[in-house]
Amino acid sequence: MSRSSTGRIVAEMIRKEYITDHYIRVYLYSPEAYLFKNTTVGDNNKIAIPPTGLDEVYFPTLDENRQWVYPPKEIAPAIRTYTHRGIDPEKNILIIDFVDHGDGGPASKWARTFEAGAKLGIMMRTEPKELYPEAEWYLFAGDATAIPVLGAMLETLPETAKGVCIIEVHGKKDEQILKTKADIKFIWLHNVTPHISSEMADAVL
Repeated sequence: MSRSSTGRIVAEMIRKEYITDHYIRVYLYSPEAYLFKNTTVGDNNKIAIPPTGLDEVYFPTLDENRQWVYPPKEIAPAIRTYTHRGIDPEKNILIIDFVDHGDGGPASKWARTFEAGAKLGIMMRTEPKELYPEAEWYLFAGDATAIPVLGAMLETLPETAKGVCIIEVHGKKDEQILKTKADIKFIWLHNVTPHISSEMADAVL
């Protein structure tokens, strides 16, 4: 991704909702969100989570050698890779889904504990991107963190496409309705300890 094709904004949480027991949808506003009007829904982004108690986002910068230079530790944000789930360029609203892992990770903790007004830095491509190649049959597989990009791809499949989608979530209550026009068979795996083991490989085979 070239520097010229990347937008960098600070957005504020305006509201959040639990989609399932372990899935949080966060709505973010920024007057500069229109920069992502051409960004493909489902493309990945970098979020910058400021340290607890800090209400500003200090982004890392690129030096003349295109190496990342991070701010001092006491103000440096935690950088994580996420997938935006939707954008409304007219209202300048971005949507990002978070898996509730508890307070162990900075992104999950931010989504769980912070309320409207909390700031989040977002760095994301401003140009379209192909999420998947054209085919007649597809195999999609991923854990709960992959649902945003899986959902985005499934929504854009043509009616003629067929395939299987395997998703691992915490339990039955975390299964989501993912819309698609294609003929897709959904297989949901339940795993309360995804950080320890997974049955995904066996299910794919």
